[in-house]
This record gives sequence, structure tokens and C-alpha cells, in this order.
Amino acid sequence: MANCNRNRVRAKTISQNKVDKYKTVDFNIASDIDACAKINTRRYMETEAGTVVYKATDVPADLINACETVGCKNTGTLFMTTVEATKKAAAKFSSVGDALDYAAGIVYMYVKVPAAGNYTIEATLSDLPDTKQKDADVYRQTIKATREGFYPVTVELAKAPDETVGKGWTPTTSGTVIKVSVGTEVEGTAMIGLSSIAFFNDVEDLINNEVVKISCLTGVDGDDTLDATEEACQGAEYDKDTAAVERTVTGKNFTPNYMSLHPMYVKADTTVGFVMRTVQLTVQAEGEYGVVHLADHMVDECGLIYASMEEGCNISDALLSRLSGPNLVTLDERQYQAINTKLNPDAEFVGTKLFFNKELVGRDVIVSYPQETDAKVYYLADDEVNERKVQMTYRKDYSDGTAETFLYRNVFITSFPMGLTSDGEGEKSFTISIRRDKNGRFVEVYNHNAADATL
Repeated sequence: MANCNRNRVRAKTISQNKVDKYKTVDFNIASDIDACAKINTRRYMETEAGTVVYKATDVPADLINACETVGCKNTGTLFMTTVEATKKAAAKFSSVGDALDYAAGIVYMYVKVPAAGNYTIEATLSDLPDTKQKDADVYRQTIKATREGFYPVTVELAKAPDETVGKGWTPTTSGTVIKVSVGTEVEGTAMIGLSSIAFFNDVEDLINNEVVKISCLTGVDGDDTLDATEEACQGAEYDKDTAAVERTVTGKNFTPNYMSLHPMYVKADTTVGFVMRTVQLTVQAEGEYGVVHLADHMVDECGLIYASMEEGCNISDALLSRLSGPNLVTLDERQYQAINTKLNPDAEFVGTKLFFNKELVGRDVIVSYPQETDAKVYYLADDEVNERKVQMTYRKDYSDGTAETFLYRNVFITSFPMGLTSDGEGEKSFTISIRRDKNGRFVEVYNHNAADATL
């Protein structure tokens, strides 16, 4: 008898699992790091060594920009044989520029050693005119080498020196003389290499990548598009120049550093900001005026001050008008004047004083002003938009127990959410354009058994 139900047999299929609240989209933001001052060891002032030779082609790997770099930050290597009597090799270099920039920063260099063993590194710094280094700071450390090759050396200038020569190093705007000495326990003479001495303003200058996570996802949406050309001499085909990969990432939760995803984000050097504060104060008598003192007013923000009477027939009548100027003028009952050290550098007080007509002495006023506070400060500008590289990754899970991890190596945030919502759980959507990476790829996908990832 014929089997009439054979067409009911279906091919096995899979479906994508629902996105749960624990799934995340991860972004890695890599910044290109460069020093504020550099020394190519080819340009040495003098050496204390046997044979000296510079090899431009012997360049150490960049261990600061380990993830991403633009251009070659490191240069060739100065090789010196140690003096047999001292078992040391040393060279002196100069850097012309403002040493105040990195006086409490970091000196970074590469030392190449010929074999395993202990090597003592000594860095001596002095002011540029003091080439004999009569007043200098000395920093010492030991490399415990397990192989031949380059070793990175970091000198933290914010720490006290291991030794002070004379009055010690006083950084100036002239520049710096640095002498690097390398001592070795290797028998006989040894060939020591010095390369790529760099000065950084601060340890924070070495921050070159940051991870931002977005969770409680609504989804990751978007299409991959590619136009087709019309029939021509060689037939219809795809137009590779029209290839476009775009995604929209929408989620409710994100790590506190999510603003660093903004393409125009720049971290500021200052650590002082303000918050708006509203207080009720009583006007005090001072000479011919009434006064309130705002000692914690951020004087750089000389605007943003509001003042009104605490009581009044109506709100409009209670409002006080501000007069501008560095010197006091005659005020009526509806006027006030703000005097601070920004408008008047000779003011004999800290912060700001608000002056009123003397008829208001003893009355309460409501004042709103920017209160100075310690803060992490950043700003948005377009002058550094191409200084950072962004990667994005997320995972898709399927009903058969497999999963795919998507890695986009060249991501551009083209739309960034900046609105305020009354809903504390408001969603934020990021529009993302993906471009080819250095290998010509838009995305790499790793398909794997999801169970294996939990072992």
C-alpha cells in the first residue's frame, strides 16, 4: 500500500532564540597613543661605551599601542658594547621642549639585551642647560631577562627618585637631559641596545582602550545591502562600491562610560565642573548695599545666575533683574549686581557677591547659580573624530544549541542618543555604520556549540 503521508516529512530547521535581558553588545574603543616628546637614540650627545653603532632597521614592537596604531611610533636602536671595567654602557640624550608638561609623568623606553640575566637600568634626568648633570634625579630598576631581545622600561617621574644629585632636577620650559645607563652581569662585554625614548604627560595618557556594554536589549537591527548593475557588455553583476552594512543597537542598560562611544567625545584635562544649585538666603547689610555671598560659585561661569524675592504679590513682581559691570552702580529694589573675581580681579573675596538695594536687607531671596564641584570633565568636538577605532561584538543563539559570535572590527557610530526621557527605563538607540577592515572584511562570524562556551 502506498504511503500517502510521505510529503508530511519536513526538513529540520532552526530558529533564533529570543533576546534575553542578560545578552549584551560589547564595544571596544581603541585610541592611538603618542608621546608629548620623543628621542630618537640616533641623536645622542655622548656615550660611555666601547663600540657604538645605530641600526635604523632594528625597531622594537609597539607595546603601548598593542591593539591598534596609526603609523610607526618606534624608531631604530642604538647599540653599545659595555665597558669591561664597569660592565656598563651608557648614553646621554637631550629633549628640547617644555619639561613642565611631563615633570610628573612617565618616561618610556626599550632596552635590548643580548642574553638572559639581570640588567640594572639607571635613568638620570637634569635640566637642559645642565649637560654635566650636576643637579639631577636618578631612577633605578632591574630587568630580569629570560631571553634575548627588547624589554620595555617605564620610569614614573611622579615617584621620588632613588638618588638626588646636587639640588636635584628642576624641570623648566627649556627641556631635559637624560642619561641612560645599563649594567650587566654577563661575562666579558655585552652589546646593549637603546630605542625609542618617549615622555608622557601623565599615566592616564597610556589609556588606549575602553569597553562599553549595552544590555537589556530590544534588539540589533539592520540589513546588509548590495546594489546590482544593469545588463551591460559583460552582463549584470553586483556593484561592490554600493556594499553597505548598518546596524541599530537598542537597549535600556549601559555601562557608565557609554558616552565614550560618542564619536566627538574628548576627555578634558580639567577636573573642575559645576552643578546648578538653588538656595534661599537672607540679604545682609554691607555699606550702602545689601549682600549675599556665594563662596562656592564657579566664577568661570559668570552667567546662569537667577535671583528673585522669596515672597511677592506674584512671580513676575518677585523676579529681580541683573545688571552687568565690574564696578557697583546704584540699584533699585528690583535689581541686583554680581561681582566676582572673573569680572573684577581685584575683588577682596572668594567666589561671588550679589549686591542689592539696601531696602532688601533682612529679606529672603531665592538664588540659583552654578556651584563648583570636582568632576570628570569631557567635551564634544569634531577635531579628534578619526583618532579612535571602534570594534563591536554580540552573540546570536539558535534553537539547536548553536550560537554565532559576530565581530565587527571597523565600526562608526553615526547617530548617538542624547535625549532626556521621563521614563527611567527609556531606551537608547545607536545607529552604526560598518566599514571594511584592513583585510577587506565587514564582519567575522564564529559559529560554535553554545554548550561548549559554558564549560
